[in-house]
Amino acid sequence: MKEGAGKKKRKREEDEPIGFRHKRVDTPAWLHATSGIPAWVGNSPCEGPTLEERLTAEIEDYVRFIRPTNADRAMRDGVIAVYRRALVAAGRGLSLEVFGSCAAGMYLPGADLDFVVLEASEPLNPEKGRMASRLSKLAKAIYPHASELMVIKRARIPIIQLTDGRTQLKIDISYQQPGGIRAAELVREMYAALPALGPLSLVLKLFLKNRNLHEYGRGGIGGFALVCWLAAFIQMHPIVFPDRYRDGREDATLGALLMDFFHYFGSQFDYHRIGLSPSGGNPAPPPPAPASASSCAPAPTRSNAWTFLKSEAFKNPQQPYLLCLRDPLTPENDLARGSYRIQEVSSAFHAALSAI
Repeated sequence: MKEGAGKKKRKREEDEPIGFRHKRVDTPAWLHATSGIPAWVGNSPCEGPTLEERLTAEIEDYVRFIRPTNADRAMRDGVIAVYRRALVAAGRGLSLEVFGSCAAGMYLPGADLDFVVLEASEPLNPEKGRMASRLSKLAKAIYPHASELMVIKRARIPIIQLTDGRTQLKIDISYQQPGGIRAAELVREMYAALPALGPLSLVLKLFLKNRNLHEYGRGGIGGFALVCWLAAFIQMHPIVFPDRYRDGREDATLGALLMDFFHYFGSQFDYHRIGLSPSGGNPAPPPPAPASASSCAPAPTRSNAWTFLKSEAFKNPQQPYLLCLRDPLTPENDLARGSYRIQEVSSAFHAALSAI
C-alpha cells in the first residue's frame, strides 16, 4: 500500500514540468481553440518565415484594430467634461482628475473611467470615514448624470461606482487619493521608454479580461500591476533570454517577447522566492534560464536588478505562491499582494504558449 502511494507521488512529480512553481490549474479548451481569422487580421493572415515574426505581425494588426479611435477619445472627453462641471459646481476648491488606463492612453474598448476628486481645503489621504462621508455628499451632485450609482463605503478605499446615463461607461470615483495620478504619469513614462510595453499591455489586458483574471478586487491582475510586471520583464529579458539578442540585435520582436513572457511566468519563474521590481533595485541571484525554450542559452551569470529575494515583509505564509511586485512609487507596497488567483494566471500563460 505504502509502496503504491510512493509510486503515485513520484509519478505526479515526474509529470510536472521542470521549474514549474505553481499547482497546475486546468483552463477551458475553448479559450485556446481557433476558429477562422481574427477580426483584426481581416482577409490577410499574417505571414513570415518564423513563428515569432508571424506573431509579431498579428500583434501589430491587433494593436491597430483595438487602439482608441478619435471618436472614442472625443466621447470620453465629453463624459469627463460633464462630471468635471458637476463636481466643480458642487463646492469651492473641488477639482476632478483622470487616472488609470484612459489617462495613460492604452485602454480596451469599453474600459472603465477612473476619476479622483481633489479638494483644496482637505488633507490628502484622509481617514476612511471622512472619505465615505464626502463621497456621499458629492454623489448627490453627479446623480442626475448616472443611470446607476452606489457609494462603496466599506471598501479599503471608499469609492463611488456609477454607470454614465448617456454612454453606459462604468466610472469609479475616489476622494483625495493622488496616487493614481502619479501612477498614470509613470505609466506614460514607461510606455515612452519601452516601445514594446504598450502593445504587449493591450494584448495581455484582453487575454486576462477574456478569462476574468483582470480585476484585482477579484484576485486577478490589475492594470497598473500588469504594466509594471511587463516593464520588469522587458528590462530583464536580455539577461534571461540572451539568444534573442545575437547578431547585433538591440531589441527582441513583440512575438518573441510575448512567447517568452508566457513561457517564463507560465512554467519557470520561482514565485515562492523571487519578487519583481520594475524600477530596479537590489539584485537577486540571476534567475535560471528556461529549461525547455530552444531559443535560450545556458543560465546567465549577470545579476538581474529587476528581481529580488522576497523578504519577510513581502511573504505571505498562507499563500507563499503569490506574485510579488514591488510598487515603483511606494517600494514597501506589493502591487500583487491581493492577486490570489495568480496560479490561474500562470496556468493560462502555460496553456497559451502550448496553443501558440
